[in-house]
Amino acid sequence: PIRGGLDGSWQYQTNAEPTPLPPLNDSPRIGTTYQAFDNGFMIWLATTNDIYVYIGSESGVLEVYPHSQYAALRVNTNQSVSSGHFQPQSGFGRVWSNFVHDRIGQPVSSESGYLMTPIYDTAGNLIQFNLPDGNYARKTGTIWQVSGRFLPTPIPTSTLAAPTASPITPYPSPTPLRTISTWAAYQPFENGFMFWRQDTDEVYVLTVDPKIGRWLTVFNKSVYEAFPNPTDVPPSGDLFTPINAFGKVWSQTGVRTSLGWATAPEQGYNASISDFLVSGPKTLVYSHITTPTGRQFYVNIAYSAWSWLDP
Repeated sequence: PIRGGLDGSWQYQTNAEPTPLPPLNDSPRIGTTYQAFDNGFMIWLATTNDIYVYIGSESGVLEVYPHSQYAALRVNTNQSVSSGHFQPQSGFGRVWSNFVHDRIGQPVSSESGYLMTPIYDTAGNLIQFNLPDGNYARKTGTIWQVSGRFLPTPIPTSTLAAPTASPITPYPSPTPLRTISTWAAYQPFENGFMFWRQDTDEVYVLTVDPKIGRWLTVFNKSVYEAFPNPTDVPPSGDLFTPINAFGKVWSQTGVRTSLGWATAPEQGYNASISDFLVSGPKTLVYSHITTPTGRQFYVNIAYSAWSWLDP
C-alpha cells in the first residue's frame, strides 16, 4: 500500500489533549465521502479521487490509495458480508476487495457525504482533518489522535454568510488580467449548481449550505472521466438526473448528497471568464464568470470559494 508521505503511526482515541492550531479561515472545505468499518474507516476526497484508509482502533495506520491504483480493479462479488454489515461499493469496494478487507473488517455503516476541512503545516503536510461524527484527527509529532475536544478556532457565522467579511473577498483590479469566451454548460441543483468550461474541460461544483455557507470543488477531466454514469431516477417529474460530465461527477456520493437533484436540464452557452489579481497576504487569481442569464459569480479555486457578484 502507498502511504503518500503520511508516515508515522496514527492514533485513534478520545482522551487526547489538544494543542493550539491556527484558525481555519484560510482552509478549504472539501466534499468527502465516509464509511465506517469494523476496524477503521475509509474516506474519499472529491478533489483528488484518492481514498484514505484508516486501519486500527485507538492506534493504527493511514494508507492512501490513488485513483490510478484502484480505478481499473474489480470488486470481488464473492466476498460477502455478514448480517448487520454493508457491502462496500464503487471505489471503496475496489480498495476493500483488493487491498484491505482482511485488515479493516466489514462496513458497519453506509457511505455518507460530509465536508472535510484539512489543515496543513507550513511545509504542506497534513496535520488535522475532521470526521463526520464531530471528532478531529490530529497529528502531534509522529502520533495521530482523534478527539471531540479538538475543536477548531470558530469561524463566525457572519463570515460564512457574508463574503465581504472573509479573507477570500476579491479586491477587483481596474483591468482584468485577461478575459476569454469559451463554450460552457450550466445546470442548477437543489443546493447549488454545476459549471463546465470547454477550454479546460473542468467541472465546477458550486454548493450552498445554510449552516456553513458556500464552497467550491473543481474536477479535472482526468479524474471524472473514469466515473460511472448515474442511473438514479428522480423522485418527481420536476427534478432531473444530470448527464454527460455533470452526471459523472454527480455519481459520486459526496457530490450527490451535497448538491441534491438537478432542478432543470443542463444548458450550453458562451461564457465570459475574466481573471483578476487578488491583493493580500497571498497573491492569488480569482475569476468572474457569467451564467446563461448574464448573472455573474466569482470563484477562488485556491480557497475553494465562490459567491454571486450580485444579490
